[in-house]
Amino acid sequence: MCISDTYEADPAVRLQVCLETLGVQEETLEGVPAPLRLPVAVTCYWLRMASPEPDLMLLKALLMVMVQGELNRQEGSDTGRWHLW
Repeated sequence: MCISDTYEADPAVRLQVCLETLGVQEETLEGVPAPLRLPVAVTCYWLRMASPEPDLMLLKALLMVMVQGELNRQEGSDTGRWHLW
């Protein structure tokens, strides 16, 4: 499969190619909201491949930002303000 073929491929095929590239099983993403699936898959890849191992506080901050962004998206918030409480 050539890269130009992926643009024309069915979305399910494109998803499978992406997940295989990142080494993440689709089952891993069950229960994750659709807009967060790619960031979560990339984060899984990063955690597996990073050297040195990422700091736990950095991972927690990244996850908090992802979740807060999704909550803002769901609420239709366009203020750009982050409420972490």
